[in-house]
Amino acid sequence: MNGRWQYTALTAVIICLAGLLLARQGRQDRLRPPRLPEIDRQAVTKIKLSTAQKTIELVRENDSWKILPGKFRADRDRVQELLNALAGVELTALVSESGNFDRYQLGEQGRTRVEAFAGKRLVRALDIGRTAPTGRHTFVRPEGDKRVFHARGVLRPLFRPDPGPFIVPGDTFDHGRRLRPNADQGRRKPVSGS
Repeated sequence: MNGRWQYTALTAVIICLAGLLLARQGRQDRLRPPRLPEIDRQAVTKIKLSTAQKTIELVRENDSWKILPGKFRADRDRVQELLNALAGVELTALVSESGNFDRYQLGEQGRTRVEAFAGKRLVRALDIGRTAPTGRHTFVRPEGDKRVFHARGVLRPLFRPDPGPFIVPGDTFDHGRRLRPNADQGRRKPVSGS
């Protein structure tokens, strides 16, 4: 009888430990950052960058990119850099599940919202917050997720909704209007001698 009781107790302990390990494994899976779905960079036709104060859209028309509002030409290399960064976003760690987004600059006033479309279909949407104290990560929140993650790299300057970095070199841009070169700009003025 004594031996039977020991085997029963040992079996109960083993079952409890196995249950504890399985529960812990489930918790670790929940803490692991999700893998963002791949996006086809060639299929992206529109990128929308917005904050509470400003919004710009980069729209592909045929083989060129335009900046909206205004339909100004966008630098293809700069847009390609943006697409590569957007497609390569890698979430590395869970930071918060509290729902307090303001401390990461992911609230309505502080975030930069990035949306990529293939036609009318949304293929990637992220809220980008401030750079993490590590200096090597950025706080991000994927579309539809209430958790905050670290993403590898400093992303905020890349996704700033400012048309300036996207202007084709040689073009000028001022407050949403294209500037026309002054007709006298290329001519030298005679120097009057004394």
